[in-house]
Amino acid sequence: MTIHAQALLFDNDGTLVSSLESVRRCWTRWAEEFGITAEDFARVELHGRTAVAIAADLLPADVVPAAVARIEALEVEDVPNGGATLLPGTRDLLDTLPADRWAVVTSATRRLAEARLAHAGILPRPSWSPRTSRAASPTPSRTCSPPASSVSTRPTASSSRTPRRDSRRAARPE
Repeated sequence: MTIHAQALLFDNDGTLVSSLESVRRCWTRWAEEFGITAEDFARVELHGRTAVAIAADLLPADVVPAAVARIEALEVEDVPNGGATLLPGTRDLLDTLPADRWAVVTSATRRLAEARLAHAGILPRPSWSPRTSRAASPTPSRTCSPPASSVSTRPTASSSRTPRRDSRRAARPE
């Protein structure tokens, strides 16, 4: 396959690393702590959404900031326990790319994304994570280029994302 682009954007979880088991462990524990049932999760779209958006759909507004801080802490603390595994082929692919021509996009917080990537041995210079908002992960239709510091003055970008079904199931507590 040949891709012609000045830069590439990679989704984090499910594209570069797998965090499915960690997500399952952490979100299950979080749900128990906040009294959220599996049925509650079944009514909420999860994949590609920020923790802020998910928590806002499940909890009263006054609890959301503490709930988001808690899930971030749980997931970051879980990274050394298998919270991020480098996916096959990732290292080989990234080693062929100029470091200033690719970036990571994710709905995770910057702190969590950087912890997972560092644990997997990936240290990208540019990265993107949403502000504390209800925004979802960027897609090619919503993201036209990686950060300006990582591309030429006329950037074009391609994006790689994970299939929706696998990550969505993994985030639901059982």
